[in-house]
Formats: sequence, C-alpha cells, structure tokens
Amino acid sequence: MEVERCQDDAVAAIRAAMADSKAQLASVNSILVGFKGGLDRLEGQMMPIYSLTEKLRETQKNIDISVLELRAVNENFTTASDVATVLQQGAKYDQERYIKTMHKLLRSIEFLELHRGYEGSGKALDHARHVLAQAQTKCKSDFVSDVALVLRYSVSAQSLVASTLHDADVIKASKLLACLLSTKLAPTALLVEYGERRLKLVTEALDKVKAKDDAGSQAHIAAYLDNIVLAIHAEKELANRVFPNEDLAHAALSWTVAPLLESLTKDVKEEDAKDVFQPIELHYMFKSKSTSFRDVLQPPLRLREHPGSETTEPWKLVGIIGKIEEGLAAASRVKLGAFKDDIAESMLHDKLGLKDGNVHPTSSHTMHFLRELSDHVIALECLLSTDQTSNVTYFVDSVLMKLLDALQAKASAAKARGDLKAIFLFNNTFYVASAMAQLASDFADQSPVVTTAIQQTMQPKVAALGEKAMASFVETSYDGFDGIIADPKSTLQYKSNSAVLTLESGRLLKDKFAVPEPSQWRVDRLV
Repeated sequence: MEVERCQDDAVAAIRAAMADSKAQLASVNSILVGFKGGLDRLEGQMMPIYSLTEKLRETQKNIDISVLELRAVNENFTTASDVATVLQQGAKYDQERYIKTMHKLLRSIEFLELHRGYEGSGKALDHARHVLAQAQTKCKSDFVSDVALVLRYSVSAQSLVASTLHDADVIKASKLLACLLSTKLAPTALLVEYGERRLKLVTEALDKVKAKDDAGSQAHIAAYLDNIVLAIHAEKELANRVFPNEDLAHAALSWTVAPLLESLTKDVKEEDAKDVFQPIELHYMFKSKSTSFRDVLQPPLRLREHPGSETTEPWKLVGIIGKIEEGLAAASRVKLGAFKDDIAESMLHDKLGLKDGNVHPTSSHTMHFLRELSDHVIALECLLSTDQTSNVTYFVDSVLMKLLDALQAKASAAKARGDLKAIFLFNNTFYVASAMAQLASDFADQSPVVTTAIQQTMQPKVAALGEKAMASFVETSYDGFDGIIADPKSTLQYKSNSAVLTLESGRLLKDKFAVPEPSQWRVDRLV
C-alpha cells in the first residue's frame, strides 16, 4: 500500500510540473508574439531607411564612375600633347615604347570620338588627329628607311648580289608596319613610297652593273635580264615576309618592279638600231628569259581569281612582260619589212643608173644580208613561229624575189639601150645565182631545210632568169653586130693570119657604141 501511495504522489508531482511548464510556455509564447509584432512594426519603420541607404550606395557608385571618367577625360584631353614628343622622335631607339605610345594615342582618339559632347572635346580631338597625322608620316618614313637597310644589293663579277634577310630586321620592320597600319593609314600612300625607295636601290645597283660592262653586247643584255630576275626574286621575298597579307605584298612588289619593267618597254620602243638583226636577237633572247620573268611575277593563287583592294590588277606585271615581247617582235618585223621594201626603193631612186651593166650595190648588199641571216636562223625562227603564214624558207625566198623584181623594175625604168639593160640583168642575176651556192652552204648547219630549198627550188629559178637575161642580151646586141662590122667608118684591120681585130679597129667599133652620157655601157669591154 505504501508503495502505491508513493507512486501516486510522484505521478501527481509530475503532472503538476507539466502543467506549470505549459503555463510558462504559454507565457513565453505570448511574449514572443508580442516581440514579433514589435519587430514587424520596427521593420516597417526601417524600410524607408533601407531604401535611402541603397540609393546612397548607388549614388556613391555613380560618383566613383564619374570620377574615373573625369580622370579619363582629363588624361585623354592631354594625351596628344603628352605623346607628341615620343612619336616625333620615331621608333629608332625604343620601338616597343613607340608602339605602345602610338596605341595610347589611338585609344585617346577613340575615346574623344565617343565623348564629343564634352566641352573642349572637339578641339582635343582635332589636336590628337593632327598629332596622329604627323606620327603617321614619321612612322612611314621610318619604315621605308628600315626596309631599305633590310635588303641591299652589291655587285660582284658584273652580277647583282642580294644581301641575306635577317629575321631580327624583318620582324622589327613588320612590327613597325603593323603599328602603322593600325592607325588606318591608306595603304596606297605607303606602297607608293615603299616602291619608289626600293626601285631606287635596285636601279642604282643595276646601273653599277651597266657601268662595268659593254652595254651594247648581247651577252651583257642577257646578264642584265638575269640580274633583273634576281632582283625581283629578292624583292618578292622581302615583301612577302614584311607585309601582313598577300594583297599588300604583291601590291608592294608591283609598285617596286612595274616601273623597272616599263622602262624596258620604253627602251624597246625607242630602240633605233640600224642593224636589222639586233631586234631579232633581242626578241629571241627576251623570249628565252620570259619564262623566268613570268614565274616570279605571277600573282598568288588567291588573287588570280579574286583581286584584292590594293592588287586590283593581279596580272599587271606578267602583262608588261607580254608587252615587251610584242614590242620586240613588232620592232623586228618592222625592221625586216623595211629592209625588203628598201630593196626596191634604193634601187629605183639611186643615181647610179645601170652603171655599165655591172652588179648593182643593192644586189651585193642583199646577198650579204642573207649570208649574215644564216647566223641568226634560230632567232628568226623564234620570231616567225607566231606567224603561221611565214617561216625562214619563205622569208629568204621573198627577199630573193624582191631583189629580182627590183632588178627588173630598175632595168625597165632606165633610159638606156636594150643591150645595156640586158647585160645589167644578166650580170646581176648570175651574181645572185652564184652567191646562192655559198648561201646554201652557210645555211647547212643551222637550217638544212633552207639549204635544200635554195638548192632545189630557188637556185634553179634564179639561174633560169639569168639564162633568159643572157638570151635577151645576145638578141639585142650580137645579132646586129655583123651589120655594124659591115659598115664601119673605115676599113677594119685584123692581125696577120688572124680574125682578131687590131687595137685601132677595136676603137672604131667602140665609136659605134659610144654615147655622150658617162653612164652608158662601154663596148670595149666586149671587144
């Protein structure tokens, strides 16, 4: 019983404690609810303060930005004046500093362009642009001067020698060029100045080569063309390594090389060689060199179909080579045509008359020309290869026919006796026929085809004309000789026991043929 009573007391105590705890919890909860309500009211009162604080923070941020911007404005307003001295000194001593300074000026100009509304920004921008223009001029001049030192030429054994391109020099020049192009300088002005400077260096070197050799020799001209090709190779390598893209590199090469090639074209046009064979040999020689020129002057693959902004005429340089070939070919054809035309002109308008029926100088000159031509067969074949209607055989035949026609015209137009005309044609025609035998031999090594044509076609044709002239001479002179002998001025005297006339009787016959004009044929040549 006692135990049960103790247990009941304990349970009652626990229950009382729990009831007390609940009462305390209810009191605490009531207090917390009141506190929360107070906090809510306090937060409601603090919200305007929070909002104001946020605005103050935003204002401070804007103030900081404004300060930074004003500081930037101040710096950019004075940048042009600050960097002017460094930029005017150039990149000779400290290129890295120079490039950084140039970029600083460019950033200043960009900033001022975006903030034109600020007071004084217009004047500051104009000043900055003025400093930039001066800096561009200086930088361009420095670049051209540096590149002039990167590649130089010397002369050794009458040949052009290009210096080796050093990587350090090339990199320095390319960095300076990149800096200059970043200023948005028009590339054309740079390319023109670059080309003029490089051309001057090449021309000076080539002039030194000229001064050490015989400028008129064929060997010198061939070596001169080889030196030009060497110089073009060197200039092309320089441009490709210095300029940042193919468009600018090929344009730079064009500005350098085009005037040099055009000067060759001018030389061809002004060539007034009296020697007919010189332009033929020049054409042949240049034709043999043209492949080397075309290989080095061809534009890059990309530019061949799609011209660049600076390389608007990718094939300009190759076209100049074609013009030189055409000019040399045209000059050669004109010389050859003029020679053939001059055969008839010189014979018809000379004052020699028939010259006692002797061989005319034009005949001798023409055959001498054809013999000389045998030394230039290859060059002539090269010239005539583009003309499908002509070849060396045809040309030789046309010259011979031109000469024979001129002889016929000369005899027909001459105011002389028929027998003198006949002996003139006979002498000249047989001179040509006999000279053709040697002519065939001269052509044997260089052109057997021409030799065969001379022997089988031309020579028999000329010989037939000679026989015809001989028959005409006999008909016009000797057929009437018996009548002259039958009626002399006095009795003819013969040598004793001989049919040969004495000297005095020969003079009597001479008087029968003699005429006042000094150009008439003298019969005593036949007696």
